[in-house]
Amino acid sequence: MRRFGVARIDRSNGHPAATVTDGTDTPEQVAILDALRAVRGGDFSVRLAAGQPGIGGQIAEAFNDVVELNQLA
Repeated sequence: MRRFGVARIDRSNGHPAATVTDGTDTPEQVAILDALRAVRGGDFSVRLAAGQPGIGGQIAEAFNDVVELNQLA
């Protein structure tokens, strides 16, 4: 199982993520986008780093739960 903190690879094609930012994006936002791209590409082993405080931790927990349910299906 892979855990993303700040992901740098688009797992759907194995190439560097084509994430274009305007400088206001947080590392957490980039990690979420990269993880979503991985799932879109069929990689259900991806997880976001859990245990973070606040809304970021809640998003990571919900994302991880949804991906796990899809991995089991």
